Amino acid sequence: MSRSFFKVIISKGVIRVHFLLWLTYFLLKLSVLLFTGERYSFVDFLLSHLLIIGLFYTNAFYVIPFYERRKFFQFILITCIELGLYGAFRFLIKFILVLSIAGVERVTNFRGFTAEVFYLFFQFYIISIAYRYSINRERRIRSIEKEKAIQQDLTIELQKDYLQTELAYLKAQINPHFLYNTLSFLYSKAVNISTVLAESIMTLSDIMRYALSNDVDSRGTVLVEDEIIQVRNLIKIYKLRFNDTFFIEFDVSGELEGRRIIPLIIITIVENAFKYGEFKEADAPMQIKITFGDDFMILTSFNRKKVINKNFAGKGEVGLKNLIKRLHTHYGSRHTYEVIETKETYITNITISL
Repeated sequence: MSRSFFKVIISKGVIRVHFLLWLTYFLLKLSVLLFTGERYSFVDFLLSHLLIIGLFYTNAFYVIPFYERRKFFQFILITCIELGLYGAFRFLIKFILVLSIAGVERVTNFRGFTAEVFYLFFQFYIISIAYRYSINRERRIRSIEKEKAIQQDLTIELQKDYLQTELAYLKAQINPHFLYNTLSFLYSKAVNISTVLAESIMTLSDIMRYALSNDVDSRGTVLVEDEIIQVRNLIKIYKLRFNDTFFIEFDVSGELEGRRIIPLIIITIVENAFKYGEFKEADAPMQIKITFGDDFMILTSFNRKKVINKNFAGKGEVGLKNLIKRLHTHYGSRHTYEVIETKETYITNITISL
């Protein structure tokens, strides 16, 4: 008997169900005997049905597996031996043990006895086959479900590995040390020429340092506070660049301390809004709102569309597609990504359960 089937039979829940089913069967059989007034020996009734129970489970867990393994000769041989043993034990119970206990003789109708043996044997033999089939079917269903779960987990892991490799590849395109050294050199040259230029270079250096070497934990997340700082740096650069023609409402509410998200989520949305959105209208400023609740974050970006050179249209979609993949891989059903686009406006809503 295989271990899986042994686990099935010793399960407390299964034992309880089997006990109730057999008890119901016995009570119904006794009720029929009492109702019809048919003479019977309780000892004969009890022992013969205990023998049937043994027959049922022997077939289900020992005999039928030979057929499943295509050992047909052994299957037929054991079935015949089992039938012979069942008939012998049934004879001992009915005509020897019961008679000795009752102390009286009974007429032995061997033809009727033989018919009864064959009938009961094959009746419960067929029932045990049906039971074995139902157990096998349940095992196959569970195996398929388990395999699907494993495949889903494997797919998610592969997606994570792919995105991590992709991110590592992008980072490797620029030597961080070379970049930092170059920006430091430019800052040292610009500080005596233009404080605005020097400040812009230093702010850009901070953003690049965060993007290329952010403090990621074992779950692949960073502190929200660090991400917000870099968003403010990005806004600062745009304000320095466009002076009095840059209008934005940037609002962060809720408790930030200790909150973590995967990196470059907020900054990607903001940078994309700057690239494709209109921010030069004082009466219709760009709006970026981030709200933190007890266990969630809501990021909303609203901007009016601006005319874009067709040669550059669509080039920012790579960053957004990568962002959507990363959100799906890390948060799955714990996030929503919604875009509401009209002829003149563009709204992005991201909700994440932290």
